[in-house]
Amino acid sequence: MPVLTKAEDLRASVDLRHARRGLGTGSIAGASYGLVGVVGGIALATDPLVSAQGIVTAALVLAALQMGLGGIWVTLWNVVTGRDREILRAVRTKPGVVVMVASLFGGVLAMVGFWVGLSMTTPAYALAISAMFPIVGAILAAVFLRERIVRRVWLGVLLAVAGAVVVGWTPPEGDYPHFYLGLILCGLATLGWGIEGVVATFGMDMVDPAIAVNIRELTAGLVFLLGVFPFVALTGGNPYETIGHIFTAGFRTGAFWLVLLCAFLQATTDLTWYRAMNTTGVARAMALNVTYAFWGFPFGFLLSKVSDAVVFVFNGYLVGGAVLIVLGVVLVIDNPRELVKLRNR
Repeated sequence: MPVLTKAEDLRASVDLRHARRGLGTGSIAGASYGLVGVVGGIALATDPLVSAQGIVTAALVLAALQMGLGGIWVTLWNVVTGRDREILRAVRTKPGVVVMVASLFGGVLAMVGFWVGLSMTTPAYALAISAMFPIVGAILAAVFLRERIVRRVWLGVLLAVAGAVVVGWTPPEGDYPHFYLGLILCGLATLGWGIEGVVATFGMDMVDPAIAVNIRELTAGLVFLLGVFPFVALTGGNPYETIGHIFTAGFRTGAFWLVLLCAFLQATTDLTWYRAMNTTGVARAMALNVTYAFWGFPFGFLLSKVSDAVVFVFNGYLVGGAVLIVLGVVLVIDNPRELVKLRNR
């Protein structure tokens, strides 16, 4: 018995170290995506994106390159770590196909809503509203997966909805004629990510997280290039021409480097989030991930000091609403008392 107790204590100690490491990894995921929103906002205000034809062209080009180049970043990571052969192998399996289907919602639909919505509001508003995606996932899981919704979850939903109302109560100062349409489109991001979470439960557990991220981002990038952009071109936009300008004039204006940074941050967010789920638990990792709603404030403030393209918004309605949203999401994800317990998780 003493030997068994010693072994159990050693295992508990290792699990605790993994959980603590996962907290740091999950925090990186939240901070990375908060920075994505701010850096992407700067990119949208930089030529050639700011001068692109069509009201949604710039946002969709940014979304496509963020996912496509992000997929290339992850591919390089998988090559370095010796997982490159698993990519094509996973694509030919049912779980791999599920990942690709899920990416249509989380990598395409959600990114369209997020970036077009951000272009009509500001990064802070887009980050706050889109952080509600776990709530959509919980409701869809109750409908399609027959998961029971307890009173704590309903309270979280009410808090988050109240937070969304508070966030949208007062538009930011400046010229934002499509502000409320932008908020609705940010809600489309929550829908896309929520659906992705439900669909992914049928396949992503069977695929290595780094491979799943790789397939997700490359699939989304290809769908943008081959499926979304032709429709944008039909409406008078110039997505392919804009991409060409990013890879030429964008070197001089800085747009190329900003887009490349967004892609790197996207890859970092996804890889660290999945790593956190493996080490500290899904609920705790998700709670840390949605803190990106807060990270937009310090990053926006700091970058506004070095770039005139940053629109830094900070008011009581926005901050208070963001707090309510994150608190509501945490309640939906799990009992807060359980989230802070690192042992036995």
